[in-house]
Amino acid sequence: MDRSSPVTNRDVIWVWVGYIALLLGILALLYIAYDLKYPNHFVGDMYSLEVMFRLVVLSSAAGPMLIGAVLFFLGRHKNVRRWLTLGTTVTTVSSTILIAMSIGVAHSRHMDEVRKTYPQKSVEELLAIAKGEKDQHAVDQLIIRADPAAVPGLASIVTDDKEPGYLRYVAAEALARIGNDDARMVLEKARDSCKDAWFKEILSRLVDDVTHKR
Repeated sequence: MDRSSPVTNRDVIWVWVGYIALLLGILALLYIAYDLKYPNHFVGDMYSLEVMFRLVVLSSAAGPMLIGAVLFFLGRHKNVRRWLTLGTTVTTVSSTILIAMSIGVAHSRHMDEVRKTYPQKSVEELLAIAKGEKDQHAVDQLIIRADPAAVPGLASIVTDDKEPGYLRYVAAEALARIGNDDARMVLEKARDSCKDAWFKEILSRLVDDVTHKR
């Protein structure tokens, strides 16, 4: 849309894309800012790291989006097609990053609400969530309960090499917290068959802890 040519259909598309991208980007930015101000889960050391990460991404995307918006509106006002297309492109890319981040934040907030129901769930339900969704927070609830009924399910996690390492670790911690003979035998079996040196060392420590508590 330069001074020597009339507005074309392609230029109109660029204008609409620019407006939509900017609007969605601003909405995403406001939602992320709202989450930072009003978090719905525990604010501790790990959340501080999460906040730092989000602020880095936020500043990295919000700055270019602002620059893109300036170029976009200058291109519209000055009738310079190059500024319009460049501004639209920069705004769209930056807004896409912010939108993706806001979707992640929304999912995190949703999962926080779901996890608030874990204390009301049975041992079997928590084990099913842990194995099906690979959610260590379900195992955290089993650590709190220290219910011997969870030993068989936890054993299937700890001894399965295909399970994620973080999930096997918290399952081992839950077994150590239960600390009965069955739990100790599972930990010993897992330790003896473990091929991961780091996890094997953790299992050995947990076996010692259980033995000394008895």
